Amino acid sequence: APLALGLAVLVVLLVGMTRASRASDDGADPRGDLVVPLTPLVAALLLAGYVVWFGGDFMHARMLLPPMFLMLLPVFVVPADKKLVPAMVAFAAYAVAVAGPWHPGAYEPDVSDDTILIRAQDIALTGLHNADHTADWTQNFETLPVAVREALNSPEPVLLFFSPDGRTAYTMPLADALKKEHFKLSAQGGYLGLMGYLVPLDQRIVERWGLANTVAAHMADVDDWRDRLPGHRKDLGYAWMIALEAAPGAPLPPWPNPELDQARIDAARRALDCGDLKELLDSTREPMTPKRFWKNLIGSPKRTWLEIPRDPFAAERKFCGTP
Repeated sequence: APLALGLAVLVVLLVGMTRASRASDDGADPRGDLVVPLTPLVAALLLAGYVVWFGGDFMHARMLLPPMFLMLLPVFVVPADKKLVPAMVAFAAYAVAVAGPWHPGAYEPDVSDDTILIRAQDIALTGLHNADHTADWTQNFETLPVAVREALNSPEPVLLFFSPDGRTAYTMPLADALKKEHFKLSAQGGYLGLMGYLVPLDQRIVERWGLANTVAAHMADVDDWRDRLPGHRKDLGYAWMIALEAAPGAPLPPWPNPELDQARIDAARRALDCGDLKELLDSTREPMTPKRFWKNLIGSPKRTWLEIPRDPFAAERKFCGTP
């Protein structure tokens, strides 16, 4: 929709520019006056094209708001006169009709395969039409607050993560590198807003979806990516998470999951210490000295295109050169 809107505004401006050029009597070229309205429009098309091409998470509409407002900037400065009153009234009536709480989709509990209505998901998760308080969420995820509280009170720093159904919590001793940074807790984050509320600001959250996680962001999509929401297709997985965050040698949870295999975890640990993958981690973990800044700058193109195999054994072969 924003792209279509932008193209429509662009066509209108180009038609107006052509007519103005032909109608000019004083010989001056009026096309120079279009630089100002065209600038936000071109910026909007570039931004919207980036979002559409590279994608975002499943709440992608919010990523299209900036280009939409940029596209409307030329319209915002159109002088209001009597000729525009009918159009303004019609548009206002349309906006009220489609955006009001009486719209059948406002409280629709179902979500189709093709569209994501996050409000509908919130209603389904909390049973409330306006889940706008933290208590509305914590009471529906009773396992999370209890697990975080117990992990913070643990006698040693721990990695906290959950079973695939989210009902069972499990802890493992935290990696020595994280202990040296004085962390007591590194918690797996699925519902990132809720975990961000529960976990203190001076502790860690393992962002599992690859939106901000250095390793997951460079991974190939999961095999069943077509069944996942956009932005949830690079799940870090248990093996990589444990290799990154937990100390070696601790018992694994008894959950039936192929990721919870010691050999896979060991392979992931070895891969993390090799070649371009190690350099990727170093680029985000080492102190930002002038030398590190320069290495990050000149190495950014290569790291941008770096892809990490999801299979730890394949990653070990790729980055460590092992057969």
